[in-house]
Amino acid sequence: EPVFAVHYDRQHLLSAGPLAVQPHGGASLGTLLTEARAGMSAQLESVLPLPPRVARLVGGFIVGVEADATWRGVARNAMLSGTFFRSSPHVDLRPLVRELTVGVRMRWRVLDASWVAHQTSAEHVGRGVPHTWSTLELRWRPAR
Repeated sequence: EPVFAVHYDRQHLLSAGPLAVQPHGGASLGTLLTEARAGMSAQLESVLPLPPRVARLVGGFIVGVEADATWRGVARNAMLSGTFFRSSPHVDLRPLVRELTVGVRMRWRVLDASWVAHQTSAEHVGRGVPHTWSTLELRWRPAR
């Protein structure tokens, strides 16, 4: 089954000190996914206060919280709608899907650790409850 996709995303960062707010939107057109989306994310970061002796040894820890709310208007999702060019099993999509995330992040030098809780509202008619999961991530970001 050949696939194609075109995506467009736009976001605008607004920040005031440790608070950053980012409205975002976009659209996808293709055989795998056809949708429009819009949402708002926010991040709040602060340097974790450490005793002076510890701060001199390890430097500063940055702790933050983040949240995002996105609404998706879905016309097609290949995982639920089935194949594009031939008949296959499928379910009836819900046209409006909500995605929420909230999490905490800690940064120290080139290491970044985060825990994020995710919730997606029911994506098809046969499912009545949201899908909830979380991710735990550790990243190493060496200097360029």
